[in-house]
Amino acid sequence: MPISNLLGDSKLSPEQIEQLTVAFDRALRALHLVDRNDPVCEIVAREIIEIGQSGLLDSEAIAEAAVKELGLQADREDCFTRATNRRRHSCASSSSLAAGPSGSPSPAPRLSGSPS
Repeated sequence: MPISNLLGDSKLSPEQIEQLTVAFDRALRALHLVDRNDPVCEIVAREIIEIGQSGLLDSEAIAEAAVKELGLQADREDCFTRATNRRRHSCASSSSLAAGPSGSPSPAPRLSGSPS
């Protein structure tokens, strides 16, 4: 169930509705909820709206507070920190090929268990 169904008659501004929609999407990703018809999605949406109406405006903080308030287990790295890490490392992407000891680009690191 999209959060927009619950926000249809609200007196919130378009900016507030956008923040709550983004927070809802973040919370669902953190909880690995993909089926919007799952009843848990409505519970999450109602919690997001309640927190958003309390005055909190940051979508990331709203999502994190909702997940915490509901007592559900979230994959924090997957939702809350990945976006921050992307922003933090966006400048580093132009220098992603660091020079190795010989001055040539270093190969990408291998993941354990990946084929050679």
